[in-house]
Amino acid sequence: MEVNIDALFSGLVLVVVVSMLLSFLYPVAYGSLSMAKEQQLENIAKTVMDKILLTPGYPADWGSNIAVNISCMTSFGLAEGGSGAPYELDLDKVMRLANSSEFILPEVLHLDPLQVANLLGLRTTQRYGFMITITPALNISATELAQFTLAPGNVVPSIFDVRVFNTAKEPAPASKVTVLAILSVVYSGGTGDISQVNATTSSALTDWQGKCIIEITGWLSTLKAQLSCRQLKKSHVSIMIFAEYQGIRSTIPFDFGETLYGSALGDLLFVRFPEDQLPNSAVFVINATELVVPPYYILTGHLTNETNGQSGLIVNKGSKQYRVYRISTPPSDEVVVGYIIAKTRGAYLSVAFLRPPDFTQYGTGVPSAMKTSVLQRIVKIGDTHFVFQLTVWREAEA
Repeated sequence: MEVNIDALFSGLVLVVVVSMLLSFLYPVAYGSLSMAKEQQLENIAKTVMDKILLTPGYPADWGSNIAVNISCMTSFGLAEGGSGAPYELDLDKVMRLANSSEFILPEVLHLDPLQVANLLGLRTTQRYGFMITITPALNISATELAQFTLAPGNVVPSIFDVRVFNTAKEPAPASKVTVLAILSVVYSGGTGDISQVNATTSSALTDWQGKCIIEITGWLSTLKAQLSCRQLKKSHVSIMIFAEYQGIRSTIPFDFGETLYGSALGDLLFVRFPEDQLPNSAVFVINATELVVPPYYILTGHLTNETNGQSGLIVNKGSKQYRVYRISTPPSDEVVVGYIIAKTRGAYLSVAFLRPPDFTQYGTGVPSAMKTSVLQRIVKIGDTHFVFQLTVWREAEA
């Protein structure tokens, strides 16, 4: 009996020892495995980041060449082909990712994120999701402090309270802030309607809080005096705000007024009317477009219709929403915004397009796993800087 008790006691001691040993070994082994997986995810994210930012993809002109769709591509990258400068992105390629409700492109130009994930090597035996977010490198905010009545029914902002924060979300003192205001007018002339473009800039430096006050009241007063003797049919003021801090430049649209939106890709301009704004009659555009190019000046170009089966400068007819135009002088990547004036029967409309939008998000979805890898990099698109953020995650844990 004593022997059995001793054996039982020895067995219990052995079980306790083994259990304690396993309790130490399992976290060590599991922790090492988890760390290996974390490191693997980090390495995958870095590889994908380099591929996106440092290679142009193939074909290299897939951004501006509207004949190229995802099925024609064998590689995906956003770098400017042949530029030789790292972390400079091709604006047209970014535009093909920036399908927002305002600056939408035709469906045929859309790139399926799942197929892009496949080109990036994220859809192998272990599936990964990804999300690309592109935002201005400087956080610029502006508040309207006063308004000016330019013409009956046309009240525009005239004094602005602007604040600038750096990439660390701290106040950016001594930032150069510039307000660019553009006035497009259409008025009756001796032989028909005449269109005209006026623009001005006003600059100031931010204080220690990253704040400054800027006004354009004097310019608006002068314009009002000049326009008072004319029969205005359309007057439209659009305002952009630029900020530069320690070599980093960003811009935001402050007020586009009453505008419809279009998108530019290469030398093509796409104009689309939302369903609830489809006009009852055809819409014609005045044969010119205004392009804003830093540092703060305006170029004008002519439009030619590229929509098959339509003549003249019809933007919209019947149930068709899209019209495509070719700009005579293709806008460079430094062009940040453009405008055209369109005319329906008895009324004028303004159409604006940003290059690129101030917020771009593209990917397979939102992160759906606890383990994610998030990488950020300052990139340059045209003449402005952005924060490029890549998030990668495992879609299913093994």
